[in-house]
Amino acid sequence: MGSGRLLRDENQPITHLDGPPQFSSDHYRSLYTCFSLFIVLYLAEPGYEDAPVGDDLMEWLNSNFIEPSTEEGDHLSSLDRSWEDENFWPYLTRDFAYASRRWNDRVKALRIEMERVSEDKRFDGFDNWWDSLSDIVGILEGRAEVVMRVCKELGSDWKEICAAWGVFVNVRLRRQDLPCVFSLKLGGFFEYSELILLVFHELLPDPTSLEDMIHAALISGEPHKVLEHAYKLDRWLSAHLADFMVPFQLIEAESDE
Repeated sequence: MGSGRLLRDENQPITHLDGPPQFSSDHYRSLYTCFSLFIVLYLAEPGYEDAPVGDDLMEWLNSNFIEPSTEEGDHLSSLDRSWEDENFWPYLTRDFAYASRRWNDRVKALRIEMERVSEDKRFDGFDNWWDSLSDIVGILEGRAEVVMRVCKELGSDWKEICAAWGVFVNVRLRRQDLPCVFSLKLGGFFEYSELILLVFHELLPDPTSLEDMIHAALISGEPHKVLEHAYKLDRWLSAHLADFMVPFQLIEAESDE
């Protein structure tokens, strides 16, 4: 019994008889994803406060929740007929879309070439390759309905849709616009109102995950909810977030401070 005792609650520290309490590595990962998202959304470098946020969100997402994985790519590359694997097109869709989102000048030409392919040549005997490739092109074209449908088919959560929206659908999406989108204060995003409503009806943040609830509150521009969830996850996180929020006037300082 000298090795200590592990408390079952993942948000509680691991207690050792021979040293101070320590949290799990997953707990510290959660702290990092929350604090780094706060930096992305609220601590932009001087001069970049009004810059589009899509690429920054995608970089944050890929840095902390890597999709597609290297293991998936290695597995597919080892197959003789990789296109017959059920994960081939989902993997290719993620990988190609993320890597090729800067090829806007070539997308129109690619769509024109694809439309020239006759119906009888769009099926290769195993799958309809044309439909799958059309989805990739549709994402690069910024078609909101395609981005939403493909994200749902790939099992993406609301964070991935948020990042994809800023990269492909509305490339001018700014940090200060995010609360308008995700709290349904439509404003300049009226044309996407039904789509955004669909996201939050079918792909809500995970209420059992404090980490996910903090992410959602950060993107929704609700600092008090951020601190509420952060306090439950880790008092250190809530205290340091509050230290940054006060001077940026995201929250008011307590009267007794």
